[in-house]
Amino acid sequence: MWEVTSSSGISSFVFGTMHVRNDSAFHDIEWLHNTILSQDYYYSEMDLSSSDSELLQQSHFLPPGMDIQQLLGDKKYEKLRRIILKSFGVDMNQLIHFYPMIAIHILLESSFHNSSSLILDQALYEYAKSRNKEMKYLETKEEQMGLFRNIPVEIQLKQLVQLGRNPSKVKKKYADLCRHYSEKNTRLLYRNSLHQMGILRKPLLYNRNIKMADLLAENLLGEKAFIAVGAAHLFGKYGILRLLKHRDFSIKVAQPSLQAY
Repeated sequence: MWEVTSSSGISSFVFGTMHVRNDSAFHDIEWLHNTILSQDYYYSEMDLSSSDSELLQQSHFLPPGMDIQQLLGDKKYEKLRRIILKSFGVDMNQLIHFYPMIAIHILLESSFHNSSSLILDQALYEYAKSRNKEMKYLETKEEQMGLFRNIPVEIQLKQLVQLGRNPSKVKKKYADLCRHYSEKNTRLLYRNSLHQMGILRKPLLYNRNIKMADLLAENLLGEKAFIAVGAAHLFGKYGILRLLKHRDFSIKVAQPSLQAY
């Protein structure tokens, strides 16, 4: 977690989340709750209320009349289906209508023990809402809903095929990301995530970071806020922290740990 202080002297806290349900994400939950209580506003990446969440989930599906089997062809799909069933215990027929990137996330998350019914982002959102914090959002639901539609499906399919070629390697990389997060080594998590994103880093990170940082740079001049955003958005040349620093915010690691989330 990072404390960011505006030129007006108002301090807020930026916390790097990970979109998972397992233990690696929840070990400092009491500290996070206390920090949320100390602030007036809560920012999440988008509105996570049930109605908007349902709308977002609908955007995870391929357009009507399109599915992964159709896109891959019967032969390649059946081969992938056998591999996925053996490696993850999941029948691809259950995921056939999802965008390939969503299917990949579901498969990787299924391979880990989940200690919570909610991902960390949702759990923090629900806590802030229950404490009557004023809720704000870094992106509109339209921006979030367009995220997977705007990434060429051919690129997403390529990633899914790569998962099928070497599932154990991909699972290990995902496990490494969770371990880096648990160890609070989010800079390494960022570097590994960046490498895995490849050509998708611009639409998934850089472009979004600039918009998020512009919003925060304006609003945090007069607001005490807790900002929960995916950890990969924080670092690098186009990371939110550096972009805020260029807008005259001072940045320092928040306690109790000397190492940042």
